[in-house]
Amino acid sequence: MAVTGINICRAGRIIILSLGLLGSAAAVSADVVVIANPSLAVDTLTAEQIKEIFTAAAPRLPDGTPCKVIDQAEQRPARTEFYQKVLHKTPEQAKAYWAKQIFTGNGVPPPVVMDDAAVKKWLSRFPDGIGYIDETAVDGSVKVLLRP
Repeated sequence: MAVTGINICRAGRIIILSLGLLGSAAAVSADVVVIANPSLAVDTLTAEQIKEIFTAAAPRLPDGTPCKVIDQAEQRPARTEFYQKVLHKTPEQAKAYWAKQIFTGNGVPPPVVMDDAAVKKWLSRFPDGIGYIDETAVDGSVKVLLRP
């Protein structure tokens, strides 16, 4: 089988296109961090503690102090990464979990905001608030509790 210029050109385009797609996927990937209002009484939490807080009907800090949590919209990369790395659930599994909690009367899911900026804005209004954002969005308005 002879190699022609057309086959080499086509192979080169396929390789370039594939590398471009891989680069795009990496750009969409988020490095999620769990954050809080800076006045929250704790400075760090474990992934297990965060999981318990986000999936409980009445979220509480380890000392028993109540806290509020905020979730991001389903299509956000930070949400997918948070659910996978911290809750150990796919977004579909999380949706099924909350459907069961609602049906059995054992809880309701956290409120949802659109993106990282909305999480930070929400946290500014709740001194007992906890959420998650892409690490690149961290600034002085929040404190990081966990880098999963």
